Amino acid sequence: MEAQAAFKPFGPMLRILASTTPPSATLFPYNGEWTLLVSNVSTTQDAYIVYGPTSAAVAGAVVPAIGGAPSPNAFMLPLPHFTNATYDFSGPTFIGGITPSGNVILDLVAGVGQE
Repeated sequence: MEAQAAFKPFGPMLRILASTTPPSATLFPYNGEWTLLVSNVSTTQDAYIVYGPTSAAVAGAVVPAIGGAPSPNAFMLPLPHFTNATYDFSGPTFIGGITPSGNVILDLVAGVGQE
């Protein structure tokens, strides 16, 4: 089993609001491989991280319904309430947040390594 390096931030923390409306996208302009540490600070509400190659792709995202089609050109990662998670990305990426109901604060920090 390969050892993983501890997470080291190389950018500032960014706090975004995830809600039921299509998200505004924030560009993370990093080249090469990088990691995003995401914290869902809500104790009751789940959220999704939405990412894609353009801000329009992220802004067109909708919460997936059971049996429904996924959002075109955007990808979603579940983020349960009151959790931290790390996700690996490559190159510049637009990121936003969306929820099935209500609002959630998400803290995002770019870096390298794992949580």
